Amino acid sequence: MQQKTLYSKIEVIILNDNLRLRVYISQRIKYLRTKKGLKQDELAELSDLDTKHISRIENNAPNLELETVEKLIDALGETNATFFNWKFPTNSEELRKLNNSLDELSVEDQKEVIDALTLLVNKMNKSL
Repeated sequence: MQQKTLYSKIEVIILNDNLRLRVYISQRIKYLRTKKGLKQDELAELSDLDTKHISRIENNAPNLELETVEKLIDALGETNATFFNWKFPTNSEELRKLNNSLDELSVEDQKEVIDALTLLVNKMNKSL
């Protein structure tokens, strides 16, 4: 089974053949809501949805409409690209090699390396 890794600075989610898009969306909404310090009723108000609907979505509601997902993405202050962690190919061979090396690590090790690289890059940017 081939796995793809989607990276963010805080969270690493492994997508494989068994992870359904609905489950990913549900987990991502809950993660972003809690990361932003929102309660379900606050997200419901921002997205013009019912609190029970938010709860069902976060618990893998079987019938998830795209319009609802779009409302939630907007309410969370995300773009489609940031919500889905879309990454686009890079022209840098070194970055491709680094990305491939990261893919071979466990999720825990990936997070550790990403955190270390983020810290290093931030430190270097501050010294410029």
